[in-house]
Amino acid sequence: MSIGTQLFGRTGHMSTRTIFGAASLSHVTQEEADRTLEVLLHFGVNHIDVAASYGDAELRIAPWLAQYRSQFYVATKTDARTAREATEELHRSLERMGIDYVDLWQLHNLVDPIDWDVALSPGGAIDAAIEAKKQGMLKTSMRCSQPASSVMLPCRRLSPLHTNRGWAASIHAIRGTSHWRTSRISTWRCTGCSSGQVSS
Repeated sequence: MSIGTQLFGRTGHMSTRTIFGAASLSHVTQEEADRTLEVLLHFGVNHIDVAASYGDAELRIAPWLAQYRSQFYVATKTDARTAREATEELHRSLERMGIDYVDLWQLHNLVDPIDWDVALSPGGAIDAAIEAKKQGMLKTSMRCSQPASSVMLPCRRLSPLHTNRGWAASIHAIRGTSHWRTSRISTWRCTGCSSGQVSS
């Protein structure tokens, strides 16, 4: 049984409502990673979220992409803030994954105001994204992975929704705002609790 899909923001892509957070592959063998791929294919998961800083994760999904690139929407992230550093990191990510473009490139954990100024000013990472798109290395766009384009909700906070009216009201308000902004709401579990990322 395949997992349902939903429009992923303004990208135009219909992502499965469960997307695969590849941070879980940071420190596993290729054999272990390949068993994960079997699960993704079984349930039709079509969106992989990885990052340059996720250990060996980009290397681990490379064999998958060699066979199934057309079946996956691939998003990676950079912690770099300047154009030069971001460009170098994107090239390294593409080489590690064995692909010539990513569908989505995200500025990872962009929360500091100084980082915002650097990344979004001339000579910042945003310039690297513009150039990468011109060269065909970036299919859609660059986005900020946190907090502007997505809302992360810990799974442990969702279980008491039926008993905590205040928390439930807050969640419904967030869902309403995210709907008109076409942002993404995700729930997260820690790696010790069956790590996963679920779009809703």
